[in-house]
Amino acid sequence: MNEYYNYAENAEQCGNVPPVNVYGRADGQFVQPQRQLQGPPEAKKVYGIRDFIFAVMTVIIGFITLKLFFTEGEIFPFAEVIASGWYHVIVATLAVMAVIYIGKKPTASQWAIFGCVMLFCTVPVFSSTGLVRFLSWVYAAILLCYFAYSFITSKPLFSDGFLREICEAVFAVPFANFAAAPKCVAVPFTNKEKGEKSKTALYILLGVLCSIPAVIIACTALSSADDNFGRLLSGITGGFFDNFFTNVIIFAVSIPLSFLLFGAMSGAKGRKRKMTGDLGRAAKVPAVAICSALTPLILIYLLFFACQLPYYLSAFGGVLPDGYSYSEYARQGFFELCGVAVLDLMVIFLAGVLAKRNENGRKPVAVRIYSAVFSLITILLICSAMSKMIMYIGEYGLTGLRFYTSWFMILLGIVFLVLILHEIFPGMKTVATLFISFTVMLGVLCFCDPDARIAQYNVESYLSGEIAETDTGSLAMLSEGAAPYVERLKDSDSAYYNCCNRVLITMKESRTSGVYFPLSFTSLKADEIYDRI
Repeated sequence: MNEYYNYAENAEQCGNVPPVNVYGRADGQFVQPQRQLQGPPEAKKVYGIRDFIFAVMTVIIGFITLKLFFTEGEIFPFAEVIASGWYHVIVATLAVMAVIYIGKKPTASQWAIFGCVMLFCTVPVFSSTGLVRFLSWVYAAILLCYFAYSFITSKPLFSDGFLREICEAVFAVPFANFAAAPKCVAVPFTNKEKGEKSKTALYILLGVLCSIPAVIIACTALSSADDNFGRLLSGITGGFFDNFFTNVIIFAVSIPLSFLLFGAMSGAKGRKRKMTGDLGRAAKVPAVAICSALTPLILIYLLFFACQLPYYLSAFGGVLPDGYSYSEYARQGFFELCGVAVLDLMVIFLAGVLAKRNENGRKPVAVRIYSAVFSLITILLICSAMSKMIMYIGEYGLTGLRFYTSWFMILLGIVFLVLILHEIFPGMKTVATLFISFTVMLGVLCFCDPDARIAQYNVESYLSGEIAETDTGSLAMLSEGAAPYVERLKDSDSAYYNCCNRVLITMKESRTSGVYFPLSFTSLKADEIYDRI
C-alpha cells in the first residue's frame, strides 16, 4: 500500500502525521538537486568620480600610445617606436597611476616590483641601443601587470606557478575587466544618487558635442586669416586639429587599448583570486621509471663528450684545431647546443613535476641527482661554447650578435647553476632566485649600453694591436652611444679620419625619426661630438 497517496483516507492510522516527500515533487518524481555556489558572491563594484578621473586619464594615454605610430603622418615600426623611449615614459606614468588608483598599501615585495618597473623605464636615459630599450620596455610592462595582479593573488609572490600568474596578469585580468573603463567614464551621467547633477552633466556633454562642428569651422577660418593665431592654436592643441579626421580615427581605434590598460588596474581592486589546479596531482611516476627514462640521455651525453674531448680541450686551452677557421669553430654546433639546453630544461621540469614524492613531500634523491647531472652537463656544454666565442671575439672583435650571444650563454649558465642548487637545497626559494638572477642580468645588459661597449672594445683592441683592423661599416650600424669611441678612432688614426666622419654623420642623420627621444645622456654627449665634425 502506498501510504503517500492514501493519506487522506488513512489519516487516523498514520497518526495524523503527513508523510515525508523524499522525491521533491507531489507526484513522487525525483528532482535533481541544484548545486549551490560555495562561498559568498563577489560584491558588485560601485564606481565613483575617482574611477571616472583615472579612466579618462587612461583613455588619453591610450590615444597618445597609438598616436606615436602616426607621427608626422608616417607609420613607424613597432620596435622602433618602443625603442625611442617615449613608451617607457608611458609605462612609468601608468605605474604611478596604478599605485595611486589601487589604494592598497604595497608590501615590501610589491614595492620591489614597482621599483624594478621604474628602474627599467629609465633605460633610454642611459642607453641608446635600440634592442635593449625594446627589451627593457617589454620587461617593465610585464612587471607592471604582475604588480597590479599581486594585489589579488592569494599565493605568495615568486612561488610555484609564477609563469602562470604572469600569463593571467598580462592576458586574463585586462580582458576580464574590459568593461570597467566604459562604466567609469559613464559615472557622471548614470549615477542615480546624484539626481539632477547627473542630468546636468549629460546636458553639458551634449552641448559640447553639438558645438564641435562650429568650433572646427571657426578655428579653420581664423587660422587661415591669421598665421600667428594658427600657430598659437596648433601649439595649444598639439596639432590635433591639423589632421582632425585622422586623429579621430586614431582615437577610436585606441579606445579598446585604453580599456585594457584600465582593466589591468581595475582588476587589482577586486577580491583575492585563488589559483586553481595543482601540479602535485601529476606527481605519481615512481623514481625508478624516471631514472630509467633519463639514463639513456646521460649515456648519449657521455659518449658525445668522449668523441668531442679534443675539441673541448682546444676550446678551453684557446687553441684553434686544424682545419677550422675561428668563425667555423665558434659556430660549429652552437645552435644545436642551444637546442640541447632547452631540451634539458624540459627534462628537468618534467622530472620534477612527475616524480612521486617521498614521505617528506620532496622529490626522491635519485631524481634530484639525475636533475643535477643534467644541469652540470649543460653547464659544461655552455662553457665550451663560451670558450669558442671568446677565441672568435679575440680574433675579429665584437659585433652585436656575438655580444648578445655571449650574454645569453652566461644567463643560461646561471639558470642551470640555480637548478643545481635547488636540487642540493630543496627548501630554497628557487623562483625568487631565478627572478632576481634574470633581473640583474637584464639590468646589466640594458644599462651597460651594448653599442657603446661594442665600439669601445673594437676601437681599443685595434689601437692596442690585439686585432688587425676594425670595420667602420659595422660601427655605422651602432647607435649614438658609440660616437665617443668613433671620434677617438678618428683622432688616433688618420687612415680612418674620413670614414669616421661619415659614420658620425650617419649617426646624426638617424635623429630625423619623428619619434626621436632627446632625454638621454648619450644624446647629450653625441651633440658635443657632432659640433666638432
